[in-house]
Amino acid sequence: MEELDILKKDWNKNRDNFPKVSEREIYAMLHKKSSTTVKWILIISILEFVFWGIITLSNLLFGSREIKAPLFVTIMDYVNYVIIIGFMILFYLNYRRITTEKPVKELMATIIDVRKIVRAYVIYNIIIISASMFSGLYMFMVSDSPHTHDIYVTIFSVIAIALIIMLLVLIYRLLYGRLLKKLNKNYNELKKIKF
Repeated sequence: MEELDILKKDWNKNRDNFPKVSEREIYAMLHKKSSTTVKWILIISILEFVFWGIITLSNLLFGSREIKAPLFVTIMDYVNYVIIIGFMILFYLNYRRITTEKPVKELMATIIDVRKIVRAYVIYNIIIISASMFSGLYMFMVSDSPHTHDIYVTIFSVIAIALIIMLLVLIYRLLYGRLLKKLNKNYNELKKIKF
């Protein structure tokens, strides 16, 4: 159970036997928890960027030379990395915003901004990863490989891609969903503060 919940329980049980905690102290706790959560969002996004960068690099170095990606796919790869870096910059800027002490309403507004950006980031990543896998399957199917016209290979590939996408959605929900829940809880607690 988190420290704020313990404090609330203690207040409700016996208010006279426990030290009084001011709204300013509660705000300080919520502020610290919120900045820590946003820091973790930034760290996870950087690790994710490095992970996908390693996969892309290994595909370039050790991937099949028979299947050449069309120019638009290569351009989209670069555009994708620019967009991901843009998201990381937004995470960093919001982390900087949230670490400086500010009025409750500004902190709440920052939390709302972070939640919107994280949701957009997750949706964008799932769409891009799905599109990349299906375009990879398409490039494989139109190549001259002897297995490309086998219906069973196609069906198996589509099922495998769908399973991978579902796994990614689950991972994103576990990672970012948990962090967003913490931010949402902090936001709701901040709404109760009257200063």
